[in-house]
Amino acid sequence: MRHDEVIMLAENRPEARSIPMYPLISQITGGISGVWAIAAETGGGKTTLARHLAYSVVGPDLRVAYLDTEGHFLNKDANAGIMTCHGDGLRERARDYMTVFQDSSDFRAHVDVLPTRTLIVVDHVQLEAERRSDGGDPFQSIDGVMASAVDWANAGHLVLVLSQVSRASYGTKPPTKAIFKGRSSIEQAATIGAALWRPEKDNDNLIQFRVVKTRFVPMPDQAVDMLRVGWSLREVGLRHVGRTTGTTKVKLTPVQKAFAGRERETLTNLDILQALKKLKRGRSTGERWIAEAVAAGQIERASVGRYRLVTTNGAAA
Repeated sequence: MRHDEVIMLAENRPEARSIPMYPLISQITGGISGVWAIAAETGGGKTTLARHLAYSVVGPDLRVAYLDTEGHFLNKDANAGIMTCHGDGLRERARDYMTVFQDSSDFRAHVDVLPTRTLIVVDHVQLEAERRSDGGDPFQSIDGVMASAVDWANAGHLVLVLSQVSRASYGTKPPTKAIFKGRSSIEQAATIGAALWRPEKDNDNLIQFRVVKTRFVPMPDQAVDMLRVGWSLREVGLRHVGRTTGTTKVKLTPVQKAFAGRERETLTNLDILQALKKLKRGRSTGERWIAEAVAAGQIERASVGRYRLVTTNGAAA
């Protein structure tokens, strides 16, 4: 390609895509573009985040192609719980503009002929590399997976690659770009490398999105704190990286826990009391907890005797 042609191509490339459900992540990263690599421990929330992100952007302006190597989409409870966190019309948008694959060959054949800009999700890179290894060293095959991700990004697509973390990265130490398991090609290929981790001991509900590597944008000095309740994973605020003073642990109250799995529903007094196990005895205590939760801004009255969950930054769930 001649110099003028490649310069013109760069000048006309689509802008980075903001993520409606995650405005704070969009803020510290500049939006999703190129290749994003996100790492987390097993059960650390990376697939939940990826699915919420995909559902947040899918539509006529951006298709989604999702490689589900572990069969998460075959879990009907996960499907119901995650989709419930999104508004009306999601099922129709996903039906028309999202394709999910468990077979890697079918996935690659589909991606290679995509006619329009698409969010391509590889969940996750180590399993996809093992499938490609054909009996060889699966870690060597990670290089090929990431090379394909770069090619897809250069063609104008948005690419999200999920990664396991190295065993040495387990625990509560802040993540670094060495967190990705297997090969340095993961962070080298990424325009944004990030990790999900739990920054506070004995506080499994708080998950932090921290950028560990950037290209084309400055390294942010803030991370995004996220609250995980059931299948819900929502932003609750920014935290300056490296600063611990002045931060507040994000712990759920019993009334907030009553909404687990029903974050977008309105619950009655009876629903909440049953979840609190205060129906047969101690009902007055349960009702006092509900009143205190309303006063604290943790829930709000949707109508007489019905309540809606509010996130810790004051927004309705």
